[in-house]
Amino acid sequence: MSTGEKAKVQTHVLPHLIELDRDLDPDFTLIGRDTEIRQLAEVLTLRDSRNVMLIGPTGVGKTALIDGIEERRSRADVSQDILKRRFFRLDSESLLTSDDPVKISQDFQHIADYLEDAQYSVLVIDNFPNFLNGLQAKSAHGVLNSLMSALQQRRTQCIIALNDGQRAKIVEQHSGFKEYFTAIELREPDADEMLSILRGVRQVYETMHGIVITDEALQTVSALTTKFKGSFDDQSLPRVPIRLLDLSASEFRAGLMSKPDALDRVECHLTNLRNQVAALERSDAGDAGGTIKKLKGEISTLETQERDLSRDWMKKTDGVKDLLNKKRTYAGELQKLEAENEDALKKGKGSDLIKQNDDLIDKYRTALGDINQKLATVNTGAPQDHRLTPEHVRKTFSKRTGIPVATLGESELERVIKLEESLKERIYGQDRAIASIAAAVKNAAAGLKDANTPAGAYFFIGPSGVGKTELARALAAYVDGKADAEPIRLDMSEYGEKHTVSKIMGAPPGYAGYEEGGVLANEVRKKPNSIVLFDEIEKAHPEVFNILLQILSAGRLTDGKGRLIDFSQCTIIATSNVGSRHFVDQSLSYEEAVAKAHGEVKAFFRPELLGRFTDIQFFRRLDADLLFKIALKNLTAVNKMLAGKDVTAEIPDDQLRHAVERVMNPRYGARPINNLFSKFIKKLVSELVLENELRRVQIAAGSAKPKPDAGGKILIAFDKATDEFSATFSPASTGFFGSQPQTRKSMKLDALDLNTAD
Repeated sequence: MSTGEKAKVQTHVLPHLIELDRDLDPDFTLIGRDTEIRQLAEVLTLRDSRNVMLIGPTGVGKTALIDGIEERRSRADVSQDILKRRFFRLDSESLLTSDDPVKISQDFQHIADYLEDAQYSVLVIDNFPNFLNGLQAKSAHGVLNSLMSALQQRRTQCIIALNDGQRAKIVEQHSGFKEYFTAIELREPDADEMLSILRGVRQVYETMHGIVITDEALQTVSALTTKFKGSFDDQSLPRVPIRLLDLSASEFRAGLMSKPDALDRVECHLTNLRNQVAALERSDAGDAGGTIKKLKGEISTLETQERDLSRDWMKKTDGVKDLLNKKRTYAGELQKLEAENEDALKKGKGSDLIKQNDDLIDKYRTALGDINQKLATVNTGAPQDHRLTPEHVRKTFSKRTGIPVATLGESELERVIKLEESLKERIYGQDRAIASIAAAVKNAAAGLKDANTPAGAYFFIGPSGVGKTELARALAAYVDGKADAEPIRLDMSEYGEKHTVSKIMGAPPGYAGYEEGGVLANEVRKKPNSIVLFDEIEKAHPEVFNILLQILSAGRLTDGKGRLIDFSQCTIIATSNVGSRHFVDQSLSYEEAVAKAHGEVKAFFRPELLGRFTDIQFFRRLDADLLFKIALKNLTAVNKMLAGKDVTAEIPDDQLRHAVERVMNPRYGARPINNLFSKFIKKLVSELVLENELRRVQIAAGSAKPKPDAGGKILIAFDKATDEFSATFSPASTGFFGSQPQTRKSMKLDALDLNTAD
C-alpha cells in the first residue's frame, strides 16, 4: 500500500466518514472571509436553528470556508465553543455506491450513532442537492429521516453546501430544513480581496511550478477574471482566478523547457534547404548556375548556428531542471517536518524532535529562497525568463477564452485611436454613426463609462442595405481582431411570439429547454465583451423590449438557470426599419427624412426604452457615388480570391458605374450591388477560370515537360444599351495559354434577380 493510500485510510474514522482535522491540506490557508467565519461560528453556538446552510455559486469558496474554520480551530484561533467541536465530512459518493437502500440507511445510521457518541460533532455534506438526488435515485429515504432525527434531538450538528437556485427547491420539498438550518450566503470577493487571496496562494504555486510569480501578474489575473467575468470558466470568484493563475504558471513552466524560437527557426530553415537540395539532385536539369553548391554553403553556415544554439539551450535547460528538482525535494521535506512538529505539539511531547526539526526547517527555507533567486536570474541578462509576467497571463487567458491578446495589451490604445478611421474604410456614407460608436469605445477605454451599464447601446434606423448590420459586423471584427468575426445576432422575426421569448435567456425550471439555457445568455457568458445585435427589433414581441430595457438600465440579467449574466462589457446594437420609407423618398432631404422617421420611432417604441440608448442614429440612403465605391470594393474582393490563381479581373470605371446606376434602388441600398457581383460578375469569372483550368490540365497531360503557367487577365465589359455583361480571358504572353485564342462569355442583366437579400 502506498503512502498516499495509507493516509487516505487513516482519514476515515468510519467507512464514508472523514475527519477534517486529518484530511486538511497542509498548504491550505483561508485568506479573508472573516465575517463569514464569524457568522458560521455564531450559528453553531445557537440553541435553535443551529445548523448551517451555506449558499453561493459554484467556485465561490463554500468548501474552503468549512476547511478554513477547521484550519483556524487547529491553530486555536477561534472561540472555546468552536475549539471543542470536531468536524467530519460525509463521503457521500462512497456511501451511495451500494444499490441496496437498506444497507445505505444502516451505514448512515452507524455514522449518526458515532457522531452522537463523539459529542460536539459537526457533519459536513458538500454539494447537498446531489446527495439528496442520489438518495432519491437509490430509494434510501431512511438516510434523510435519520439525519433530520439527529438534528431535531440535537445529537449532532450539520453544515450543508448548495448553489443559489437550489435553496427554494430544497426548503419546499423538505420543510424541516427551514426550521433547523440558518442560511449564510457567500458573495464573490471584490477586486482587493481577490488580489489578497492570490498573494496568499502565490507561494504554493511558485513552489509547485518552480517559478517566480510577479505581483503584476497577480494583478492581471485579478483584473482579467473580474472584467471578463464568466468567459474563462463557468464558475465564480475566487476559483476562476486561481485556476487562471495555475494554468498560466503551468504553461509558462512548460515553455521554459521548450526550444527557443531562434533554434526553431534555424531548424525549420535547414529542413527547407535540405529538401530543395534533394529535389534539385533528383531532377535532370543539372546544377544550373551552381544552385546546389550555393544552398549547401548556406546549410553549412546554419548547421553551425544550430549546434551553438542547441548547446546553449541544453546548458540552460539542464540548470533549470536541476533547480526545479531541488525545489520540489526541499518543499516536500519542509512540509513533512512542519507536519511532524504540529503532531508533536498536539500530543504534548517531543520537544527535542521539534527543536531538531526547527533547525532543518530554517535550512530548507533558506535553500528554497536561494533557489528562487537563481531561477529568477538563471539566464544572464534575462532575469525575466523565469518570472511569470502579465504578458504570460494574457496569452493563457486569450488561448482559453478566444479573446485576442491584442485587445488586452498596450496595442489596444493604438487600435482604439484608429477605430473611426478603420470603420470608415469598411462602411461608406455613415460617418455620423461611426463617429458616435468610436467616441463611446474611447470613453470605455479611458474608464469613463458607468460600470453598471453596457459599454455602449445604439439604435440604428434606416432603410435596408445601408450598413446597419455591416457596422455591427465591423465592430465585432475590431473587438475580436478578426476580419470575419460576427456579432451575437438575434433575428427578432424569430421572437415575435410570446412563447419564443424564453429562448433568449433560457426557459425557467420545469419547462422544456431548461437544461439548454438561453441563446443570448450562453453566448455572453462565454464572451462577455461581445457585440450583441438585435436585428429588426420592431418585429419582436413586447416581452423582448422588457429584456432589452433591463440589459440597458442595469447591465445585467438573470437567465433561466438563476445565473447572473453580466452585460457591462458588451456593446448593444438594435436595428429597425421603422420610418425608413422617408429615407427612400428622394423628394425629402436627409434632415426632413430624419424628422419624419423620428416621429414614427417615438410613436412605435416606449420612451423609457429609447431613453436608455447611448445614441440613436438615422442612416443615410446611399447615392450613386457611394454605391460605385462599394462596387470597387467588391471588385477588389474578387481579385483577392483570384490571387492564388495568378488571375486578375478588370472592368473599366465608366462601365462599372453604368452597371451600378442601372441596378441601384433606394429601397435596398447596397444589396443590389452585392447581388450584381455574386449573381453576375462572379458567375462569369468562375466559368472562365474553370474552363481555362481544364485546358491547362489537358495541355499538361499531353506535354512531356510542361512549363509553369503565367496566368492572365479577365476583362469585363458592360453594354448599357443591351444590358449585357461580357467577360474575356486574356492569357499572359507565356505559359499554357500563350498560343490559345481568347475565351469569351456573356450574360444579360436581369434586374428582377438583383433586389433580393443575400
